[in-house]
Amino acid sequence: MAKLSNVQRLFGILEILRTETDAAHRLDAKEIAQRLCERYGEAIDPRSIRRAIDEMILCGCPISNDGKYYYKGFFSNGEMAYLCNAARFGTGLSHNDRETLIRKLCVLQGSGTPSAPCTDAGIGSPLFMENLGIVEDAMQAGRQITFHYGYFDVDGVLKLFERGNALKVYNAHPYGVVMANGRHYMIAKVNRHIQLSHYRIDRMADIHKRKGKIRPLERDIDLDQYVKAHAYMYSGVVNTYRLRVRRKNLNDVFDWFGQEITFENITGDATDVLVHSDKSSMQFWLQRYGKNATLIEEE
Repeated sequence: MAKLSNVQRLFGILEILRTETDAAHRLDAKEIAQRLCERYGEAIDPRSIRRAIDEMILCGCPISNDGKYYYKGFFSNGEMAYLCNAARFGTGLSHNDRETLIRKLCVLQGSGTPSAPCTDAGIGSPLFMENLGIVEDAMQAGRQITFHYGYFDVDGVLKLFERGNALKVYNAHPYGVVMANGRHYMIAKVNRHIQLSHYRIDRMADIHKRKGKIRPLERDIDLDQYVKAHAYMYSGVVNTYRLRVRRKNLNDVFDWFGQEITFENITGDATDVLVHSDKSSMQFWLQRYGKNATLIEEE
């Protein structure tokens, strides 16, 4: 076998660390040299291995060096757990897509197999990942899209809305994708509607980019604020509501409306809270939390 170049040697070391090590399984320079010899048939001085790894660490490679080496991965343990749990318990993804995504994260992290099996968290769509990719591509290209939209029936199969004897066609200017209540929504202006609308990514089908360019909005959308003002993701005009809330139940207000809320008339056990919401979302919120919050007025 031909002698390894410096670049090949570096990638060989990195691949060994990435696939064979973690915090509980570390290798020293001599062991890495032995594995390189087994893989590529070239004997390498362990001192060269140490120098190479020192240079890789200086360049930002996530490698730990405390006498023995291991690959730390791109993500911290907390970050990795968050990403895997988002894939495992989020809605919209099919079971196969959940497993595939978690395996890819584990390969990128160099952490072997997932720590827990995937679950079926609600109905998933095999089109979800493809749909999300097409919408993102269209927004990056500044292009409109066309699609069909539907609902899940008793058989768990997506049924597309019809108009007359044909499927209803939605022509959209997509402006953003948000995640709310564990679900992904496209925010867009659709057909001739003046107001913004949002559509579940997993309920869209037959998405295609159009030749037309996305029409600029009158003002930029703050996606974070948009989600907070549409807590249950219903379209509609956003109004200001004054609620009287028991102070021990303010967690429910922060959870759904964020921290950009205003407090007035604070007493020992209650306070007035001003929040911004569409009407339907506010009605649903009050149905759920009405025992601990009272609507005083809509401003």
